[in-house]
Amino acid sequence: MSKIELKITPQEAVRVTDKLVEFSRQKRCQWCRGHGKERDSEAMCLNCLGQGYHYELDSLKVQIPAGVSDNTRLRIKGAGNTDSQGDSGDLFIILKIQ
Repeated sequence: MSKIELKITPQEAVRVTDKLVEFSRQKRCQWCRGHGKERDSEAMCLNCLGQGYHYELDSLKVQIPAGVSDNTRLRIKGAGNTDSQGDSGDLFIILKIQ
């Protein structure tokens, strides 16, 4: 599960608002396919340094519904971290009214 906080104004909380959200997400290493080793070798994968994953900056446009309150959680299916099989989890956005 991935989660981030997004600050919004009281004015944005009372009406439908579109926001661009930028965040870092864990993605499976495409070179070693999440194994942490070079293909057909026991040598550590130099692309992910043996972790099987790396972090990428990502962004998406999120529509915030009207009438949200502080600490409202929005769930974005498939926008979270990927597991070792390459399946993406969900991203939870916690709204913070400033």
